[in-house]
Amino acid sequence: MENTHDIPDTQTPSEEVFYEPNDSSLSLEQALNFAPKYFDYSGFSGDTKQRNIEKEAFTDGRQYLPQYEYPALVNHLTGGAEELSGDPELGHQDQVRLLTNLQAVIEQHRVELGDEVADLYIGMYDTLIGRELLMHAAYKSLTAGSAESRQTWRNKFKEINEALYGPIDVELFESIISTERRRLEGFEPISEDDVEVKTYLENFYASTNITEREEYEPIDQELIDVYMPLIEEKYGHIFDAIPDTEDDVEYDANGVAEVINSTLEAGGLYQKGWRCVVSSSRSSVSTNTAKQLIEIPSHDKRNAKQIKALVIHEQEVHARRGQNGLESRYPGLLANGTANYADSEEGLAIALECIVNGSADDNPAIRRARDRYINVGLAAGIGSTSGRDARQVFEIAWRIEAVKIAKSLGKSIDKEIIKMAQSGQWGAYAHLENMFRGTSFAGQNDNYTKLKVYLEGVVKSAQILKLIKADPERFDKLFIGKYDHTDSRESALVNSIVG
Repeated sequence: MENTHDIPDTQTPSEEVFYEPNDSSLSLEQALNFAPKYFDYSGFSGDTKQRNIEKEAFTDGRQYLPQYEYPALVNHLTGGAEELSGDPELGHQDQVRLLTNLQAVIEQHRVELGDEVADLYIGMYDTLIGRELLMHAAYKSLTAGSAESRQTWRNKFKEINEALYGPIDVELFESIISTERRRLEGFEPISEDDVEVKTYLENFYASTNITEREEYEPIDQELIDVYMPLIEEKYGHIFDAIPDTEDDVEYDANGVAEVINSTLEAGGLYQKGWRCVVSSSRSSVSTNTAKQLIEIPSHDKRNAKQIKALVIHEQEVHARRGQNGLESRYPGLLANGTANYADSEEGLAIALECIVNGSADDNPAIRRARDRYINVGLAAGIGSTSGRDARQVFEIAWRIEAVKIAKSLGKSIDKEIIKMAQSGQWGAYAHLENMFRGTSFAGQNDNYTKLKVYLEGVVKSAQILKLIKADPERFDKLFIGKYDHTDSRESALVNSIVG
């Protein structure tokens, strides 16, 4: 596909505005409008070529764990430029000091801002500080001098994850695992691989203390049918920019990026500076409001239907909410996001993916969110005496996936299915890499737990969509910025300050 858009070089960081971390004269305007460029933990995945080498060595059993390097993590902690210390420890301290000082400015102007607005900003800065502390804990868990010290930092990493993203919903995890256990019971082994997989999983289920539960469907067909006309009316002109090709026609990462640049243009975001680019350092798609950038991993492949779902998710939820936040009275707050916006925004994006796809049955967006929850729960060791490292999670997760694939295809497990389950685009390794990013893969229960918010968020967002009943005006208010639209108090406040 011919590239007709102006695409920036992703290897060159965008120009930074640096603050003096010790400056006591930071203004209220700076505190209200602060736009961090490097607060994106998802960028710490390592180089694609090296990741692929590690992936192959891991999945074929030559290596117990992947060995990743994270130069972007160190780059963040040094400030990403010579203006800061250039030392990870001092760079981290400068980042935290800056955020703390900006937060203090908000507190100093509490009367002027009002308690409610001030509290939203204080919560936002608490979250930004927490993300910075998370990155520092990840760095220290990799580089601290002794094994004991590294474990201490792993424990800290776990604590900060839970503070940022909340604890795992044990009942939700148990309901998913109960479904997978019942699926296995109905799986009749024929081949040797069938027998091995079923035996392995039977032993796993027998060794865990999981309460049998019925799995809750987060979004139903009735809700999808109610919203489809509104979605087509609101986004039809954007979807028209996506090629009308059959499902067997796939676009590589460059092709996907080019299509999304066309949809950005159709939706008016391209004209405001937004771009979609291919990244060699991403393991999953990422949207960054401060950079006005949607990044596609270089290994990505999608058909037109999948690109359409990606557009509604990344462009029309993450980017649109971010841009509207930038244009609001409080850009620092509504472009960065309030303290608890993350799970509700991801949930809204997934719910809209389901509506765009037109069906809740085995929907790819729900399936991804569900698979991520399985991985996070396995790593946490729910129902077991301890957490699991990346290898232990992988050996369970790919077999669960293999049974699902085999049953959906109506055939026995073979080498092709095993490869799909292990290293396919949505196979076990993709989720594993996503979850253990920024770590050594060796720790038990010290992984990046943001992956759990996708499924939790879609449950909450589906409930809100049911409440507003496809009313266009109420629907549009979901996109005025990055806030928790599932919290009635926060929703009312944000709507009042934007209006």
